[in-house]
Amino acid sequence: PPAASPPQTQPQTPPPASASSTQGSGAEVDPPVRPDRSREREEAATPKAETPEEVASPEASPTPTRSRFWSSTGAGTGESKRRFPELLQFLAEQYERLRQTMPSSPERTDAMTVLLNRIQAEARELSADGAGTALESLLERQTDGNRIVALGIASARIRSGNVDWLIDFLREYRSAFEQHWTIRTLLLHERFLNQMQASSITGTLEGQMPEIQKDPGRLLYAENLLKRASRIAVSSELAYEVSSELA
Repeated sequence: PPAASPPQTQPQTPPPASASSTQGSGAEVDPPVRPDRSREREEAATPKAETPEEVASPEASPTPTRSRFWSSTGAGTGESKRRFPELLQFLAEQYERLRQTMPSSPERTDAMTVLLNRIQAEARELSADGAGTALESLLERQTDGNRIVALGIASARIRSGNVDWLIDFLREYRSAFEQHWTIRTLLLHERFLNQMQASSITGTLEGQMPEIQKDPGRLLYAENLLKRASRIAVSSELAYEVSSELA
C-alpha cells in the first residue's frame, strides 16, 4: 500500500524579537529612549507656593488651612479674623525653627524661600486694610520671624506706607536672607520713593556692598536697586534746582 503522507501543519509565525534577542544578530534595533529629566530638575529647583512637609506638615501642626482664616475677599468671618494672628505666629515660628534646626546651607535657604512664598500667597488673599493691620501687628514686636512675615506681606501687597520701615530693615538687617528680601521688596516699591528715601537707600547700599559682593544672587538685586535709587535721587535733586531757579 502507498505510504501515508505526513500530517499537514500550519506554519507558525515567530514571536517578535525582543531588543535583547536581536542584539548581535545584525537586525536594526531602536536605541533605548532615555527619560527626559529636565522638567523634573526644573521643578525641583523652583520654590513651590505649597508648604513642604518639613516646613509645615499637616500631621505636625493643627494649623487651619487658608480657607478657614479668611474669605477670598480678604474680609473673612469673625472666626477667621480672630484666628488670623495664629497663622502669622505659626509662620514666624516656622522661619525661626528653620534657622535653629538647619545649618547654613543652600537647602536651608530653599526651605526659607518656600516658606516666604507661602506667606506671599496668603497675603494676596488679604484686603488692603487687612494687610495694613497685619503689618502693624508684626512691626510692633520685631522678632526675626515677624520681620520675615512682614517682608512676605509687603512684597505681595505693595503700598507707599511700607517704604520707611523697609529702609530701616535695610539699614539694620539681621541676616543675609532678610537683607536679600528687603532689597527685592524695595525694588517693588520703587515708584513710591522720594528723593530723601532714595538717597538713604543709596548711601546704605554703598556701605554694604563689600559684604553683598560675596553673594552673586544678592549682588544682582542690590546693584539694580542702587542704580534705580541713585537715578531717583539725582532726578529729584535736579527737579528741585530747576524749580528753585524758576521761582
